[in-house]
Amino acid sequence: MIRMPKTDCPPPGADESPEADKPAAPLRSAPHQVLRSTALLPALFTLSNALCGFGAVHFACKDLLGAADFRNLMIAGWLIIGAMVCDMLDGRVARFARRTSDFGGQLDSLADAISFGVAPAMLMLRAVVTVLRQQGHYPTIEHVVWWVAAAYMACAVLRLARFNVENEPGPSAHMHFEGLPSPGAAAAITALVMLVPDLALRGWINRMWLLPTTCIVLPVLTLTVAILMVSRLQYPHVVNQYIHGQRSFGYLIRLLAIALAVIVVLPSASFALLAFLYAMWGPMRAGRDWLSRRQSRQAT
Repeated sequence: MIRMPKTDCPPPGADESPEADKPAAPLRSAPHQVLRSTALLPALFTLSNALCGFGAVHFACKDLLGAADFRNLMIAGWLIIGAMVCDMLDGRVARFARRTSDFGGQLDSLADAISFGVAPAMLMLRAVVTVLRQQGHYPTIEHVVWWVAAAYMACAVLRLARFNVENEPGPSAHMHFEGLPSPGAAAAITALVMLVPDLALRGWINRMWLLPTTCIVLPVLTLTVAILMVSRLQYPHVVNQYIHGQRSFGYLIRLLAIALAVIVVLPSASFALLAFLYAMWGPMRAGRDWLSRRQSRQAT
């Protein structure tokens, strides 16, 4: 009996599968699958930013529904702070997931217009109106404050539109901002609104000072930061310069420890101080540069 040699060829007449000649699909690596699974995270953070802003507007206006209380304004302030956290994270998540796009940038600006344009304006307006109606009815002051809030909202929208047009890709182009960023302006307004009731509860400010502090300082600050948003003054990008910059680990630990200690002892006052200092960074730096140029001209 003659044995036929074994071969790898199929016997004659056998069906040949068309997939047999196709190369095997490459296995997707685990990091690639993780990046695909995080594709929606940047959009979710951006939408959470907008939802926090929408909630802040609701609680700021809740006194119109018969629940006039400064606690609602405090809740609105915390929602604006939540929007700031989401706004800080969405860009980081998008770059980590490699999902940066023009769509994400436009969506981020629309969310910022709600959270850092409309919400702080309504928060300031309702805070002043609440104090005015508790102390007495002042319709003329209410009209002036309304125009201040409208001017702030318009400047915030103009600031965001200018940023979209002039924005350049790459981290090197994001070390400074031209004009006060809208989150910084919103932080200054929110911090002052949250500081006044906190000082009143601690007994550091009485009802006699509540009216001038809220109804004069707050609208003036709002109009000031509105002008700074559309200015050309330079402001540092805190995250890119002081966290991702060439800083030692010990420096960051010391800075974080000092910030946490101040925030734990006086949270409202420290938040207001930091927000005010950042808002005034542009004018203070411009004044310092003007003085140095003047001194150099006088020396020559």
